[in-house]
Amino acid sequence: MNFKMIANIPNWTAKEQFEKVLEEVLELKEAVHLKDNKKIMEEGLDVIQAIFTLFKVLKIDKELSEGLKLHNKKLRKRKWKLEKLK
Repeated sequence: MNFKMIANIPNWTAKEQFEKVLEEVLELKEAVHLKDNKKIMEEGLDVIQAIFTLFKVLKIDKELSEGLKLHNKKLRKRKWKLEKLK
């Protein structure tokens, strides 16, 4: 997987970026309702990007790698089977 984060974000506030996350979630919900797989993928990735940008606005993006490790550990404790993204 080769996901990139936006490097040149404007001076958005956390509140503004959180509103963007909610906007993207609503667009994803609509795509799911329409059963449009191409749009679902597009909007789902927009949600992920918006959340990663929120991390950047909150200045916690540097901890993303460690956060993912902790999250995966939590999932394994819950007996979820994990697989690598292709």
